[in-house]
Amino acid sequence: MFTYRKTIVTVTFILLTFSTVNAEEFSSIPYGNQPPLPGGEKEIFTVKERIAGIGERISKGVGIEARILVIDERKPEAYVYPDKTIIITTALAELAGSDDEIAFVIGHEMGHITKEHCNKEEILSILNDPSLPDWKRHEIEADISGIISFSKAGYNPSSAEKLLSKMLYYTDVSTEAFTERIDAISIYLTDLGSEE
Repeated sequence: MFTYRKTIVTVTFILLTFSTVNAEEFSSIPYGNQPPLPGGEKEIFTVKERIAGIGERISKGVGIEARILVIDERKPEAYVYPDKTIIITTALAELAGSDDEIAFVIGHEMGHITKEHCNKEEILSILNDPSLPDWKRHEIEADISGIISFSKAGYNPSSAEKLLSKMLYYTDVSTEAFTERIDAISIYLTDLGSEE
Protein backbone atom coordinates (compact mmCIF):
# COMPACT_ATOMS: atom_id res chain seq x y z
CA MET A 1 0.00 0.00 0.00
CA PHE A 2 2.71 2.52 0.92
CA THR A 3 6.25 2.44 -0.40
CA TYR A 4 9.06 4.90 0.03
CA ARG A 5 12.12 5.53 -2.09
CA LYS A 6 15.44 4.75 -0.42
CA THR A 7 18.04 7.51 -0.72
CA ILE A 8 21.02 8.75 1.23
CA VAL A 9 19.89 10.52 4.38
CA THR A 10 21.12 13.98 5.21
CA VAL A 11 19.30 16.30 7.56
CA THR A 12 20.62 19.81 7.83
CA PHE A 13 19.26 22.04 10.55
CA ILE A 14 19.49 25.79 10.18
CA LEU A 15 18.01 28.35 12.52
CA LEU A 16 16.82 31.57 10.90
CA THR A 17 15.35 34.52 12.73
CA PHE A 18 13.30 37.27 11.15
CA SER A 19 12.35 39.37 14.17
CA THR A 20 13.72 40.51 17.48
CA VAL A 21 14.27 37.03 18.94
CA ASN A 22 17.98 36.37 19.26
CA ALA A 23 18.95 33.12 17.54
CA GLU A 24 21.25 32.13 20.40
CA GLU A 25 18.48 32.74 22.97
CA PHE A 26 15.96 30.68 21.01
CA SER A 27 18.34 27.83 20.32
CA SER A 28 19.11 27.48 24.03
CA ILE A 29 15.49 27.18 25.19
CA PRO A 30 14.83 23.73 26.73
CA TYR A 31 12.26 21.86 24.67
CA GLY A 32 9.27 19.71 25.48
CA ASN A 33 8.87 16.63 27.64
CA GLN A 34 12.31 15.14 27.74
CA PRO A 35 12.80 11.64 29.12
CA PRO A 36 14.84 11.23 32.29
CA LEU A 37 18.30 9.74 32.03
CA PRO A 38 19.01 6.37 33.72
CA GLY A 39 19.98 8.12 36.98
CA GLY A 40 16.67 10.01 37.04
CA GLU A 41 18.06 13.42 36.06
CA LYS A 42 16.85 15.08 32.87
CA GLU A 43 19.14 15.99 30.02
CA ILE A 44 18.27 19.40 28.61
CA PHE A 45 18.28 19.67 24.85
CA THR A 46 17.62 22.84 22.94
CA VAL A 47 14.82 23.25 20.41
CA LYS A 48 17.40 23.22 17.65
CA GLU A 49 19.00 19.96 18.80
CA ARG A 50 15.66 18.31 19.45
CA ILE A 51 14.14 19.08 16.05
CA ALA A 52 17.33 18.16 14.23
CA GLY A 53 17.47 14.81 16.05
CA ILE A 54 13.82 14.02 15.37
CA GLY A 55 14.20 14.97 11.70
CA GLU A 56 17.26 12.77 11.33
CA ARG A 57 15.53 9.80 12.95
CA ILE A 58 12.50 10.06 10.66
CA SER A 59 14.66 10.72 7.58
CA LYS A 60 16.57 7.52 8.13
CA GLY A 61 13.30 5.60 8.22
CA VAL A 62 11.88 7.02 5.01
CA GLY A 63 15.12 7.59 3.12
CA ILE A 64 14.53 11.26 2.36
CA GLU A 65 17.22 13.89 2.16
CA ALA A 66 15.65 16.99 3.69
CA ARG A 67 16.68 20.29 5.22
CA ILE A 68 14.80 21.66 8.22
CA LEU A 69 14.61 25.39 8.89
CA VAL A 70 13.06 26.93 11.97
CA ILE A 71 11.94 30.51 11.44
CA ASP A 72 10.88 32.97 14.10
CA GLU A 73 7.21 33.39 13.37
CA ARG A 74 4.31 33.79 15.80
CA LYS A 75 1.90 31.79 13.64
CA PRO A 76 2.14 28.02 14.28
CA GLU A 77 2.64 26.40 10.91
CA ALA A 78 4.92 24.22 8.85
CA TYR A 79 5.33 23.77 5.13
CA VAL A 80 7.73 22.33 2.61
CA TYR A 81 9.35 23.76 -0.51
CA PRO A 82 9.98 21.76 -3.71
CA ASP A 83 13.70 21.61 -2.87
CA LYS A 84 12.79 19.46 0.20
CA THR A 85 13.27 22.27 2.68
CA ILE A 86 10.89 21.89 5.61
CA ILE A 87 9.96 25.10 7.42
CA ILE A 88 8.75 24.94 11.02
CA THR A 89 7.86 28.14 12.85
CA THR A 90 9.00 28.82 16.40
CA ALA A 91 5.33 29.17 17.38
CA LEU A 92 4.63 25.61 16.19
CA ALA A 93 7.75 24.30 17.93
CA GLU A 94 6.50 25.90 21.15
CA LEU A 95 2.93 24.64 20.67
CA ALA A 96 4.11 21.07 20.16
CA GLY A 97 4.57 19.82 23.69
CA SER A 98 6.47 16.64 22.90
CA ASP A 99 8.90 15.00 20.54
CA ASP A 100 6.01 12.91 19.21
CA GLU A 101 4.14 16.04 18.11
CA ILE A 102 7.21 17.52 16.39
CA ALA A 103 7.74 14.12 14.75
CA PHE A 104 4.20 14.32 13.35
CA VAL A 105 4.95 17.76 11.86
CA ILE A 106 8.15 16.54 10.22
CA GLY A 107 6.54 13.28 9.08
CA HIS A 108 3.59 15.17 7.59
CA GLU A 109 5.87 17.49 5.60
CA MET A 110 7.97 14.51 4.45
CA GLY A 111 4.69 12.96 3.31
CA HIS A 112 4.33 15.89 0.91
CA ILE A 113 7.91 15.34 -0.28
CA THR A 114 7.49 11.64 -1.04
CA LYS A 115 4.22 12.27 -2.83
CA GLU A 116 3.60 8.62 -2.02
CA HIS A 117 0.14 9.54 -0.86
CA CYS A 118 -2.49 6.90 -0.20
CA ASN A 119 -4.78 6.22 -3.07
CA LYS A 120 -7.81 8.46 -3.51
CA GLU A 121 -10.28 5.65 -2.93
CA GLU A 122 -8.72 4.84 0.45
CA ILE A 123 -8.99 8.45 1.63
CA LEU A 124 -12.52 8.78 0.31
CA SER A 125 -13.50 5.57 2.09
CA ILE A 126 -12.03 6.90 5.34
CA LEU A 127 -14.02 10.13 5.06
CA ASN A 128 -16.99 8.75 3.17
CA ASP A 129 -16.99 11.96 1.11
CA PRO A 130 -16.56 11.64 -2.69
CA SER A 131 -16.59 15.45 -3.12
CA LEU A 132 -13.45 16.00 -1.02
CA PRO A 133 -11.35 18.75 -2.67
CA ASP A 134 -7.83 17.79 -3.76
CA TRP A 135 -6.12 20.14 -1.29
CA LYS A 136 -7.90 18.51 1.66
CA ARG A 137 -7.15 15.05 0.32
CA HIS A 138 -3.46 15.95 -0.05
CA GLU A 139 -3.31 17.17 3.55
CA ILE A 140 -4.96 14.00 4.83
CA GLU A 141 -2.67 11.86 2.66
CA ALA A 142 0.36 13.68 4.11
CA ASP A 143 -1.05 13.18 7.63
CA ILE A 144 -1.37 9.43 7.12
CA SER A 145 1.95 9.17 5.30
CA GLY A 146 3.52 11.14 8.18
CA ILE A 147 2.00 8.81 10.76
CA ILE A 148 3.43 5.81 8.93
CA SER A 149 6.86 7.49 8.72
CA PHE A 150 7.19 8.68 12.28
CA SER A 151 5.62 5.54 13.75
CA LYS A 152 8.38 3.50 12.10
CA ALA A 153 10.87 5.77 13.86
CA GLY A 154 9.28 4.92 17.22
CA TYR A 155 7.04 7.95 17.78
CA ASN A 156 3.46 7.77 19.08
CA PRO A 157 0.84 7.95 16.28
CA SER A 158 -1.85 9.42 18.56
CA SER A 159 0.22 12.60 18.85
CA ALA A 160 -1.06 13.58 15.39
CA GLU A 161 -4.61 14.06 16.66
CA LYS A 162 -3.37 15.86 19.76
CA LEU A 163 -1.28 18.40 17.85
CA LEU A 164 -3.94 19.08 15.21
CA SER A 165 -6.47 19.65 18.00
CA LYS A 166 -4.15 22.26 19.53
CA MET A 167 -3.54 23.91 16.14
CA LEU A 168 -7.28 24.22 15.56
CA TYR A 169 -7.30 27.32 17.77
CA TYR A 170 -4.39 29.05 16.05
CA THR A 171 -5.07 28.63 12.36
CA ASP A 172 -6.55 30.67 9.56
CA VAL A 173 -7.67 27.46 7.86
CA SER A 174 -11.29 26.53 8.42
CA THR A 175 -12.22 24.59 11.54
CA GLU A 176 -13.97 22.12 9.26
CA ALA A 177 -10.74 21.33 7.39
CA PHE A 178 -8.89 20.58 10.64
CA THR A 179 -11.82 18.59 12.01
CA GLU A 180 -11.89 16.47 8.83
CA ARG A 181 -8.17 15.79 9.16
CA ILE A 182 -8.53 14.85 12.84
CA ASP A 183 -11.49 12.57 12.00
CA ALA A 184 -9.55 10.89 9.17
CA ILE A 185 -6.56 10.29 11.47
CA SER A 186 -8.84 8.86 14.13
CA ILE A 187 -10.42 6.46 11.64
CA TYR A 188 -7.02 5.49 10.25
CA LEU A 189 -5.61 4.82 13.73
CA THR A 190 -8.69 2.80 14.68
CA ASP A 191 -8.34 0.73 11.50
CA LEU A 192 -4.61 0.33 12.14
CA GLY A 193 -5.30 -0.85 15.69
CA SER A 194 -7.84 -3.41 14.50
CA GLU A 195 -5.29 -4.86 12.01
CA GLU A 196 -2.73 -5.56 14.74
